[in-house]
Amino acid sequence: MTDVKQRSGASPTDVVVVGAGPAGHAAAAACAEQGLQVTLLATDPTADWSQTYGAWLDELEAVGLTEVIGRRWSDTWVRTSTAVSHALDRTYCLIDNARLRARLWQTAHAAGATQAVGRAVAVDRDRGRVVLTAADGARHAARVVVDATGHPSALRRDRGRRLAYQTAYGVVASFDRPPIPAGSMC
Repeated sequence: MTDVKQRSGASPTDVVVVGAGPAGHAAAAACAEQGLQVTLLATDPTADWSQTYGAWLDELEAVGLTEVIGRRWSDTWVRTSTAVSHALDRTYCLIDNARLRARLWQTAHAAGATQAVGRAVAVDRDRGRVVLTAADGARHAARVVVDATGHPSALRRDRGRRLAYQTAYGVVASFDRPPIPAGSMC
């Protein structure tokens, strides 16, 4: 194996996480906290996250992430296609993306994770290690590569198979007569 980048003065990288969205940052932080040598690889590891993310307050409390809350609604409703509304006794929160990214990277970096700029194009095996090749030809050796690039994957070749994936979206709407109490979350 030649011309493979590894951290200078450190043991070989254990994990290369490809993708710098919430999943990539969370994976990098979790692995680094376990004492693994982690590299987060993305075309722009500091890019803003344009998507909107939300979570239940009790779930954020359970993982110690309440400081990333941008807004919260204690008045939360579910409205079904039959136009029936159900009040939930659970607080829903909008995530502040910049705070979440900063918190996850702070955790990862404090535990020794590093960032690399590049676009992953291939993953191969070489002498018991996984070697990730970037578009610029840079090679990164690791024990494991985590593909956190989302859908469609930057690395996975589906060979014609249709894969299941999850997606969600939100709508901000204005009503003459709101279907739920004004100022609540539906």
